[in-house]
Amino acid sequence: MRSYLIETLCRIVRETAVDGLKLDFLDSFQLPDCDPAAATNYAGCDYRNLPEATEALLEGILSGVRAIRPEILLEFRQCYTGPAMRRFGNIFRASDCAFDLLENRVRTIDLRLLAGTSAVHSDMAAWFHADSAQVAALQIQSVLFSALQISMRLATLPESHKRMLTFWLSFAEKHRETLLFGELIPEHPELSYPVVSAVGASESVSVLYEEDRAMRCPDARQDRWIAVNSTHSGVMHLELPGKSEKGAQFPCRIFDESGVAVGATTLGGGWSSVEVPVAGFIEIDLQQQQGGIQE
Repeated sequence: MRSYLIETLCRIVRETAVDGLKLDFLDSFQLPDCDPAAATNYAGCDYRNLPEATEALLEGILSGVRAIRPEILLEFRQCYTGPAMRRFGNIFRASDCAFDLLENRVRTIDLRLLAGTSAVHSDMAAWFHADSAQVAALQIQSVLFSALQISMRLATLPESHKRMLTFWLSFAEKHRETLLFGELIPEHPELSYPVVSAVGASESVSVLYEEDRAMRCPDARQDRWIAVNSTHSGVMHLELPGKSEKGAQFPCRIFDESGVAVGATTLGGGWSSVEVPVAGFIEIDLQQQQGGIQE
């Protein structure tokens, strides 16, 4: 059976020139309480241990398909993910959690913390056509720190959803170096990561997922800080570098869920509360502070 599976997958790669394979249900291999092979003293078996036999299968698949296509993509999904599995796969995907933005967030961030430099994919983001564009955007923002997968029929989406989706896909592409390859800073895993930030070469991007929670600028040395309001509240509580009594004022622009500019303001150093639309964001210029000295 192991040889059959390896040969079948190699034939698929050879004959179809696919870019990659998703190897699914590896966590479904099970032995009954009484191993039937034990009755024959494991005659014809080269392994008596299921984990070792599974490892041999994966090694055979990997060496076989890479001999045909060295750069092939091999995707695994939870629950068979983790550092050891990076030997065999280079993409790790959150397990199924349709319409559940909280689970999708937790699973993708968990994978990011385990997967090193391997790619992490979200489960398919989906929402209801009757949702507002703001509510729909929360599904995408929940997995902004992973490779996005969208499972909606584009032809039937409301126009407001199309505008929103177009914007956030372009946002993910524009800031991909920060979101996917920057320093990941997820806070409070015991609370399902209510704040997640990524610090890149010249910018930081943070997403607030819990209402009434304050959020600090993760790195004052950056050119800008983008803070996304992925909550149902229209107010964000932000801490900027410096102290308000020193008079530093940071220019800010505020955008809605579709990336349309809806306002501009200045924020002082220290803590501030600012109105940001649900599923919108605020972009703060950290290097053009006005009227004071940053501390």
